[in-house]
Amino acid sequence: MKKLSILFLVVISQSLSAQSNFDYPKPWKSDSVDIYFGTKVADPYRWLEDINSPKTLDWVARENAITDQYESGKRSLKSGIIEKLNQYGWSASKRFMKHGNYYFHYSIYDDKKPPVLFSQKSFDGIATVIVDPEDFKEKKTDVISIKDFEVSHDSRYLAFSLSESGADWCTLRVIEMEGKRLQSDIIKNVKFPDISWKGYGFFYKNYDAVNGSDKITARMTNPKLYYHKLGENPTNDRLIFEPPSKVGDEWLGFSVTSDEKFLIVYTYLKKSDTTLQKAVLYASLDSFPGIHLRPLLTFPRSAKYDFTIIDNVGSSFLVKTDLNALTGRILLYTPTQELSEYREIVPQFKNVLKQVSYSDGKIICLYYLNGQYMTCVYNLEGKMIKQIRFPVGNYVRGFEISPGDKEIYYFVSSFYYPSVVHLLDLQTLKTQVVTNTFIGFDQTQFETKYVTYISGDLTEIPMFLTYKKGLKLKDKNPVWMYGYGGYGISLTPFYDPSTILWIENGGIFAVPGIRGGGENGTSWHEEGRRLKKMNSFNDFIAAARYLIDSNYTSPNKLAIQGGSNGGLLVGVAMTQHPELFKAVVAEMGVYDMLRYDKFTVGSHWESEYGVSSNAKDFSNLYSYSPLHNLKKGVKYPATLVITADNDDRVPPLHSYKFVATLQELGDKTNPYLLKVIGNGGHQGSAVYEKRTETDALILLFLFKNLKVDAATVF
Repeated sequence: MKKLSILFLVVISQSLSAQSNFDYPKPWKSDSVDIYFGTKVADPYRWLEDINSPKTLDWVARENAITDQYESGKRSLKSGIIEKLNQYGWSASKRFMKHGNYYFHYSIYDDKKPPVLFSQKSFDGIATVIVDPEDFKEKKTDVISIKDFEVSHDSRYLAFSLSESGADWCTLRVIEMEGKRLQSDIIKNVKFPDISWKGYGFFYKNYDAVNGSDKITARMTNPKLYYHKLGENPTNDRLIFEPPSKVGDEWLGFSVTSDEKFLIVYTYLKKSDTTLQKAVLYASLDSFPGIHLRPLLTFPRSAKYDFTIIDNVGSSFLVKTDLNALTGRILLYTPTQELSEYREIVPQFKNVLKQVSYSDGKIICLYYLNGQYMTCVYNLEGKMIKQIRFPVGNYVRGFEISPGDKEIYYFVSSFYYPSVVHLLDLQTLKTQVVTNTFIGFDQTQFETKYVTYISGDLTEIPMFLTYKKGLKLKDKNPVWMYGYGGYGISLTPFYDPSTILWIENGGIFAVPGIRGGGENGTSWHEEGRRLKKMNSFNDFIAAARYLIDSNYTSPNKLAIQGGSNGGLLVGVAMTQHPELFKAVVAEMGVYDMLRYDKFTVGSHWESEYGVSSNAKDFSNLYSYSPLHNLKKGVKYPATLVITADNDDRVPPLHSYKFVATLQELGDKTNPYLLKVIGNGGHQGSAVYEKRTETDALILLFLFKNLKVDAATVF
């Protein structure tokens, strides 16, 4: 290991001293201009929205060549990362999932191929391959991966979705668990393939068909709910429900209760006066295939309530909701009642209710508050019969349960150790550690600190800081700050071997829980969306100032990273306050906020961002849209923009237009690079080897631009 480290020092030192001035392509500029409420907005690189045109492909190839030049020393660094990932145990990411009578997990046994799905009949039983995506390749060059799967209620069949090159568009297939017999069912071109079984068939959602050449960018419209019966031609699949057209975000969700007695649909309905309202619909499946959907809950479209049906208790329903309870509570609700008539089973607490499971009279609730998870088990009278507390900085997931289960598994991890599997016996309510993953480093050398800081409007914001014990925190340390802040999604501790490499070599990993996320409940999300979206960005910028003012670091040692909505986040941060950051890594981001809704599922994000066709929204979007706030001659931080050629959720055109504009306008002192991942989707490549290449590029970029002393690396 010592010899390997010495080799790294030589290679990385050479790499870090490499030339950083590049001859960027000078792409053609059109005279395209849009007028929004009297404001003229130029869009000279709109031609890059045609991502498959020869002109665009040539530009992308030239950009990738520049990035390849920059990462010329990456190959040896990549080898080191792979060595460390193996040492730290990539199997550490193995996630057991119980569905019905089987346990499942993904495993990588060839780093040049996507993960394989294994199944076993008991937790400690013999695992066998149930789906190998390699078996479904039509061409040798195809990259096929498993997107998701769901087991039938009797555990006889497994429906699974296959993605080509990481796309959200998938093909649904079915296999019989015993004997592993692949069924004849093939449902092609399904977007976001959620599946809920009923009998020998399943419900699924799909959109209007899209031409093959336009799949990456075409706008998704008209979601519909279908039922597919095993063995039948998919062209005969039964249309169950179609929401009213032109509702903007086109919301449609669904589930089937664990006893298969009810279908639940989340959607919009049109009232008699043609206005829209949100609704939770239900249908008794006792007379299936006859289905008659009726309103279970209806409320104004503008209402900020959330209702999630956990399961049925006889003819009533357990409902998780934030109605008059911003941190969440659980109600028992009967369809014949008015919205205001319900029985409260579990009241709201200051802790945020994150997840609920139910089986055999027991309600399992997972709570989160101030960086700390807690699990509580209640009976149907609302009496708490078990409580489990977890240390600050732990991430807890699992608690998935099937009818009749006598035990339930959950998983505990942190920023510096992978999942530890625990078991909760639902009869004795005793817990035990089932398995602990081996990792090739001393996890006791790390620690996570939970701090708070004050944002611009005096709101207190939480943040995790993870570093090596003994590190002098009042010094100018290299800091890698990661953010998201959108859609009510909480950014909680996650294990990533790349983070370990960073921390092992003197870095601090910072994760602020900014508004727009769900860290502190519904109001936390509401205070960071649409016309209040600037709160998210201000919270993130305030985190940077806190780290600098508290002398944890300095602008020359501070890097930021975010993906998807987080890509937007760091794009805004770098364009509004370039002086605060030395390096930026923006992945699969949304950068053109005036046109995002015209592509793929962008119209579904209206409730999060607003749309430029609305005057108030336009003014707000235009004020922070990263593409439209780049200014000539500004010294922006070193910027690495990463996207994928087959990202059909946030299409690569956002990254193309942003990088072209950044290279044109930005001061040329720092590098502005584009990396386009081939055969990859919104989550990057499905191939482990390719993912480590991306990790290696990011680490090389951070080491170089934050001037991390090569003597400390590895």
